[in-house]
Formats: sequence, structure tokens, C-alpha cells
Amino acid sequence: MAAAVRQLDVAVATAVAAEPNLGARLKNLVRKGLLAVTDQALFSGANFLVNILLARWLTAAEYGAYSLAFAVFLLLAALHGAILIEPMMVFGAGKYYSRFPRYLRVLIGGHFRLMLPSSLLLLGGAFFLARRYSIEASDAFLGLLIGAAAILLFWLVRRAFYVLLQPAYGVLSGALYFVLLIGGVIALKLTNHLTIVTAFIAMGAAGLVASAIMLTRFVPAWRTAAHDPTLKDVTGDHWRYGRWALATALIGWFPGHIYYALLPAWLGLEGAGGLRALMNFVMPVLQAISALTMLLLPTLVRDRAQGGTRKMNRTMLLFLALFCGGAVVYLAGLWIFRGSVFQIFYGGKYGEYAGWPLFLTALLPLGTCASAVLGDGLRALERPDSIFWCYAGSMLGCVAVGIPLSAAIGISGALLGLIASSAISVALMVWLYRKSLRQEGKA
Repeated sequence: MAAAVRQLDVAVATAVAAEPNLGARLKNLVRKGLLAVTDQALFSGANFLVNILLARWLTAAEYGAYSLAFAVFLLLAALHGAILIEPMMVFGAGKYYSRFPRYLRVLIGGHFRLMLPSSLLLLGGAFFLARRYSIEASDAFLGLLIGAAAILLFWLVRRAFYVLLQPAYGVLSGALYFVLLIGGVIALKLTNHLTIVTAFIAMGAAGLVASAIMLTRFVPAWRTAAHDPTLKDVTGDHWRYGRWALATALIGWFPGHIYYALLPAWLGLEGAGGLRALMNFVMPVLQAISALTMLLLPTLVRDRAQGGTRKMNRTMLLFLALFCGGAVVYLAGLWIFRGSVFQIFYGGKYGEYAGWPLFLTALLPLGTCASAVLGDGLRALERPDSIFWCYAGSMLGCVAVGIPLSAAIGISGALLGLIASSAISVALMVWLYRKSLRQEGKA
């Protein structure tokens, strides 16, 4: 811990010496970063609490079915993000910044067009899973079918405020979502209506109400906005950027979530529930990293435009030190109190995973810290193709290491596969980022 703090101090001191005005810039970044973390604490805290409550209140098989459906939802979210959200973080902070309200309106229309075929696929998945696994799995997919569009609309709206570097609005949206979701789930439990289906409906309802309230911020501008950019303009830009991001999302989902689909075949739905129960413990730190990267990408885009790659590198160093230092502190606390966390969160359920599986789980955020910073660096250089190849290597690690190990030793094998995939991805990102910097310098 002390070594990590000293490294952070050295990094900050070096960066400040290299740029006289960096002190004020760092103060502004810290302020916005704290707002972003607060927003993410509310947003991810709501999802974290829901996962904990469902793990306590549902049977192991029901929670496993929920975990399987949620893994599929994350695939849908990754595709949605690749086509809409990730390009918005780049083009919204650059090309369309002066016309952002109209641009956002076009994206919301695209969101609903995208959700129509996705909903049909989820409906087909519900019928298939009823035959393949159980009625619990079918119910989970029906609930996801009802709630997915509203949940993803909220994800899109939240990110819009980070494009504008206005995380205070994100805090407000996170607070609304937290109150609505937690209140809704508790109300369902108290009235004996809490099921897998109603849990997803509660998520969708909370997202829809919060989105409607936050979008009033843009309504006056929509009324006066010119008809520019057009749907054709936005579609062309998003497809040019997003086709690589889309392919990356597909293969990026695979090494992190395929185990939720495979473990039920070997261990029953309870296997998927056990893996999700372990991952719940590291979700707070993963979500904190996600919150700060919402500020990192548009910041790096502006750094590149204003000061070139050297300025980008200084910002990346600061974020990497912050991420890794926070992850080490959090994970040390998780391991120290490992004897009581299962009792506190799950009422004693899933306690069989308190040893080796929890230790492996605790290592995962360190790889996420590095890949988050390096990945946003490649995105800021407009190299989503490089990220694709990094995740391709990660998927190969999953196929070669993770799937055989998970088949042999279950959940611990899946966790070892996740670690192997992360290590391969980070190594490739380092190499490709350096290669992109050399190409940028020659240009």
C-alpha cells in the first residue's frame, strides 16, 4: 500500500512539473472524478444491492437463472454500447459537440430501432431455454425481454452527460435510479411479488422514469435545433467507428461471460449463481473504474487535440496510478474480512467459495485497471481495430485455458480462465498502443 502511494505521488509530481497549468487541471479533474464516482456509486450500488438481495431471497437455481439472463443482457449491452454509446463518447466530444442535443435525439431514435430485433431474439431465447434448462431460465429471459429497452435507454442517457463533462447531472440520474430500483425491489418483496421476472421489470421501470426526468434537460434545445446532423450522417460515422467496436464487443463479452452459459451444463444453474455471487464482491471496484473511464475517454480525445500524445500519456499515467492504488486497498480489505463477508451479504449462503475462489476473484480488478486505461488510449487514437485484436487474444485464452479448466474444476477453473484472458489482453494492448504512438509520430 505504501509503495503504491509513493508511486502515485511521484507520478503526480512529475506530471505537474512537466506542465505548469496542470495543477488547476488536476483540481478540475479530481472534482469531476469525485462526482463521477458518486454517480457510479449510486448506479452500481443499486445494481449491487439488487444482486445481493436476489442472492439472499431467491433459491440458488433461481439466482443462477437470473445470472445467466444477466450475462446475456451484458452481451446485448455491449453491442448496444458499440453502436451507440462508445461512438457517442468520441463523436459527441468532438465532431458533434456544438450540435449535441440534436445528435442525442438521433441516437435515442437509433436506440429504439436497435431494440426491436433484439427483443425478438430474447423472446426466442426464452422458448429455447425453457426446453434446454428449466422454467426458471425461461422466466428470466421473459423478464429481460420486458426490461431491457428501458434499462439500456438509461445507460445511454447517463453517458450523454459525461460527453459534456457534466457529471453532476449523472449524480442526479444515479440518485433517481437508486431510489426507484431499491424501493421497487423491496416493495415487491414485502408484497410477495418478487420473482426473476419482476426483478427485471423493476430495473426497467427505474431506468425509464429516471431517463424521462433527465431528458427534460435537452427538450428546449430539441425544439429549436436545426435538422443537423441527420440520421444518415450519424449512421455513417457510427458505423465507420462502431463496426470494429461491434466486433470487439462480441469477442470481448465471450471470455468474461461465457462461463455463465457453460457452468449450468456442468454444475446446474447453481454454478452460474455461485460465480455471480463471487463477482458481486469485486463489482464495486470494477464499477468505480468504469465511472472514471467515462471521464477518461473524452479527456484523452481533448488531450490529443490540444497537446498531442504526450499530453495523453500523462493523463493515462495519472488514471492508471489512481485505479491500481484504489484496487489494491479495496481488495486487501476484502481478503482480510473474507471470513465474514459471505455471512453479511448472503446470510451464510455460498460460503464454500470463501477460500481459493475468492482469492482468484480478488485478482481480477488489477487487470481491469490496466486494460481500461490502455483501451481508452487506443480509442482516443481512433484505433478500435487494435482493441478488437486484443480481445481476440483474450478470447483465445478463454478457449485454450478457461473452458477446459472450468469443465475440469468448475468455478475456480472459470476464474483462472478470466485471469489468463485478462493478462493476454493487457499484454497485447501495451504492444499495440506503443505501435500506434509510433505511427502517430510519423504522421
